[in-house]
Amino acid sequence: MKVLDADDEMLKSFCSEAIDFFNLGEKRSVLIIGVESGGVPIAEALFEEVKNLTRTSISFVRCSRPSTKKKKEGVIGRIFRSVIRILPKFFLNFLRNVEHSFLSLKRSPEREVTSILADYSEYDTVIVVDDAVDSGYSLKSVVSHIMDLAAGNASDVSVRSAVFVVTQENPVFEPDFSFKKGVLVRFPWALDA
Repeated sequence: MKVLDADDEMLKSFCSEAIDFFNLGEKRSVLIIGVESGGVPIAEALFEEVKNLTRTSISFVRCSRPSTKKKKEGVIGRIFRSVIRILPKFFLNFLRNVEHSFLSLKRSPEREVTSILADYSEYDTVIVVDDAVDSGYSLKSVVSHIMDLAAGNASDVSVRSAVFVVTQENPVFEPDFSFKKGVLVRFPWALDA
């Protein structure tokens, strides 16, 4: 699968297209929720563009699969971070494809979602932003969690989702908006950037 290197221009294009897609300039108030960690920089970029159009707030939620912890923590994480810096890009692309294939086979729904406390009645639109949808389980977990929380205090809030890329065909949860499809993306904040 092709691997794209995201840059500032691509992030600006994502923001512009998302603003148009959701008609964010027409909304009374918007809450942008970034999914940690990859969705945070994208949510922040979108927030910077939307805050001049309407009343906008930003918040974050954590949702991770167990394999993410293994890459980042402990001895394995330290070795991974050290080795990854010296590998050539073609090999990093190969590793991305291997990881993607492995995760595609597993498609485990197991996710840990950290609750967010917000008064959703203050907003007419909530947009959950993430960097990528692979299986779709993470975004599905977060959107479901936000909808459950919002239902408790604001029946008319619209909860929508936006991602930079959908990597697989037929994920279990399809975002409302995606900028790219069918590719892998290396973001500037990725471990292998």
